[in-house]
Amino acid sequence: MKKILSITIILISMVLSGCATGGTKLVNLYYTGTSDTHRSGKIGISPFVDQRGDTEGGSGYVGTRYIGKRTKEIFSANGSNVASSVTGICLAYLQDIGFNCTSVASWEHSPDGVMDSGRGFTYLVGGEIKKFDCFAVKKIGFTSMTLEISMVIYLGDTGKKELKRIPIELKLERQEITFSKAKLEKFLNESLAEMIKNALPFKEPA
Repeated sequence: MKKILSITIILISMVLSGCATGGTKLVNLYYTGTSDTHRSGKIGISPFVDQRGDTEGGSGYVGTRYIGKRTKEIFSANGSNVASSVTGICLAYLQDIGFNCTSVASWEHSPDGVMDSGRGFTYLVGGEIKKFDCFAVKKIGFTSMTLEISMVIYLGDTGKKELKRIPIELKLERQEITFSKAKLEKFLNESLAEMIKNALPFKEPA
């Protein structure tokens, strides 16, 4: 009887822990949105800058999932750092709505910088990542996820000779009965696409 009880306890523990082994897991960050907006023009987009400082998972860190008191999973962007992934998502969105996009070097975020670096472009785009963290905790029956993102997007308009500084703050909470890497990726990618779409003033045709 004691042996059967011990086996049952072990099985229950395995279920509650999700059979997780901890360590680093890789997630894919990419553009998943679609848009019926149609714009035209040429955009120069420079790499976003990661200003988060040191993170446990390095420049690719996107979040942590805690499973019990002793086990945790660290999630990192697959194949690149977060800054390049966010830059790629922003670029893909701008291409999706019709802009001709070209990667350019970093430029000075000022009206003078727009005019100095923006020759041949309708707009210049750049950005800074202040915070990017998805905090997840496995509880009995579900996993709770809280995503916090803080960014600044810089939009230079060469026609108007001006620079817009667009701060973005996001905090979303979600609960999943069953947690998976695919669900985390969907949560992150949909949130990023929606953030960028709402931040940039291109939702309506010019």
